Amino acid sequence: MWSLKLQKEVRSKISLWLKRFWSITGNKGIVLPLMMQERAILLCRLLQSYNPDFIKVDRSLIQNIHENKVKEYILETFVTFAQKMNIYLIAEGIEHPDELIKLTRLGIHYGQGYLLGKPESVAATVQEKHKMLIWQHRKAQGSGMTWSIGDLKTPVKVFDRKAIISEVADYLKKNQEAVGVVIVNEDIPVGLMMREHLFQQLAGQYAFSLFWNRTIEGIMNSSPLIVDELAPVEQVSQMATSRSIQHLYDLVIITSNGKMAGIASIRTILESITNVRMETARVANPLTGLPGNLQINRELNKRIIESKPFHVVYADLDYFKWFNDRFGFQKGDQLIQYTADIMQQAIAVCGTPHDFVGHVGGDDFIAISSTYSPELLCQEMIRRFEQGVEMFYEGEEWDHVRDRSGNQVKSSGVTLSLSLVVCSCDAAISLEHISQTAALLKKKAKAHQGSIYYFQNIGEKLNNRV
Repeated sequence: MWSLKLQKEVRSKISLWLKRFWSITGNKGIVLPLMMQERAILLCRLLQSYNPDFIKVDRSLIQNIHENKVKEYILETFVTFAQKMNIYLIAEGIEHPDELIKLTRLGIHYGQGYLLGKPESVAATVQEKHKMLIWQHRKAQGSGMTWSIGDLKTPVKVFDRKAIISEVADYLKKNQEAVGVVIVNEDIPVGLMMREHLFQQLAGQYAFSLFWNRTIEGIMNSSPLIVDELAPVEQVSQMATSRSIQHLYDLVIITSNGKMAGIASIRTILESITNVRMETARVANPLTGLPGNLQINRELNKRIIESKPFHVVYADLDYFKWFNDRFGFQKGDQLIQYTADIMQQAIAVCGTPHDFVGHVGGDDFIAISSTYSPELLCQEMIRRFEQGVEMFYEGEEWDHVRDRSGNQVKSSGVTLSLSLVVCSCDAAISLEHISQTAALLKKKAKAHQGSIYYFQNIGEKLNNRV
């Protein structure tokens, strides 16, 4: 793989040099590091002519990205562009866990830096705590599809690492349904012994006499896949199916706070993913693919039962009927999809890993979040909506539109009204209470010109923000 660095002194000659280089390399496995933000324009021009496989993003853009909104928006633009161009992004210089979390949630494909490991001749294994950060934050953004591997765990027989091989073999002979056992050291999993692998090793001409009275730690798989019970199932599935062929169907060991909790088989994991996807597709909105009313009510009920603070954002488009009548249903569908996208993007940036976005129907959406900054979430939704809605007007401008009754109203186009219901643990909460509060906020927001959000903590007075 080749790496090209865009240095200042070669700017004027770089295009010609790259053309010659591409003709030699055949445009395969090329990496373009983005060294400085001011070179973004140059890079865009180059990408019009060339199609690299990877782009490296320099640490100047990565450093403290969790505290810098400008850097975040720039990188988010790169991510969107890379997805459309089928290019992989590599973030350089990751040194802080919060940087890793933000990059993961933005959708960066690969990362490197001292947090993950110092440069070495032999690649080092990433620490488990950093793997967990990635697993916990690499969810389908705002889809409500994340569930944990702990939901699939089942009990398994464990043996101490000093157990004699003959003991393990006897157990597996007597329990034909057991496909393997976990090897532990003081309740901490340190290895895995699959039935097939054990009896293969004992089948040799002298293997029986050599191994029979030795300890199991001598022949166990000392590097099994071990995951925390909070790890998302889809991420565990990806890790499990990327193992070598000889360990592809090995059990996945599940821990809780580092201690043995259970196992999950590959079959169980894949079947659960298939079943959830089929159920989700059955009840999801056909246009946006977001969860529909059934899943929305389930999510709200789950949050109420958990008795932890959460926030509900109801989103509604103003003058959508006018837009549909003027530009047609196809454009209307595109605007609906755009609204779904910006809500999921805002949740990815300002929300938490287990937040939820649903499609109530028509131009109505809902987001359920546990973020500490619900107002910032609303502001981000409005900012993103306003940033891109004009592209749907095909260059037209106007001062007036028509409301649902056909009356002329002063407005520059479609706007976004948000109703933020803050649900704390201090007050009794019900679905009906949330709906009534949201309806009141929606009425207030719709009476205001322009994109706005009104918010109310259940039990307190109403507030608004433009």
